[in-house]
Amino acid sequence: MKRFFVVSKIAALSFSCAIMASCATQQHIAMQNIPLSTDPSGAQVFVDGKPSCVTPCAVDLTRTQDHLITFRKDGFRQQDVPVRRQYQTEVSLLKAINSGVNDAKFFKDAAWGVNSAVQSIEWQRASGEAYALVPSTVSLRLVPESGFAQKTTDEQVSQSLADKASSVELMDLEDEHMLETALENSPTNHQTACCPFR
Repeated sequence: MKRFFVVSKIAALSFSCAIMASCATQQHIAMQNIPLSTDPSGAQVFVDGKPSCVTPCAVDLTRTQDHLITFRKDGFRQQDVPVRRQYQTEVSLLKAINSGVNDAKFFKDAAWGVNSAVQSIEWQRASGEAYALVPSTVSLRLVPESGFAQKTTDEQVSQSLADKASSVELMDLEDEHMLETALENSPTNHQTACCPFR
């Protein structure tokens, strides 16, 4: 009889925890603050197609999905920056193990600890806690509608090609900044076609 009472109590507690986890998932969606800046400032920001703020600013995005941040400013080209969620395997597993160990100690039951760890992983996925948004900050140099002015003459380009100088050696600080921004915003292992602005 005593064993039946303990099993019934654990079953009731398990059911209560499942309901609480479900409610918590509905109420607590993990957010991430993403700072945004543009050069020049004053660009209108749209998050997933909806107006959000004017740069410089920051937006709070849910970590349960990918997002698209759009920058618009009169006289400049529209620029879109995808913000993608990345699963944080190690962080998620550490939280699950910690939860499992603590519950196993509290209830003095290894099976209860394993169940708690599995529930922790599911809760982290549902709430977005298992993910991080990338990039974590966005800083853009806006491109004028006419493009950037060409700084080198055709003769200088021909001379540098004849000297076999590398493209990196010919870059000024603005070129380096544009390259860094393009690399930060490009997906890993994907080729990006880019043409010089003239």
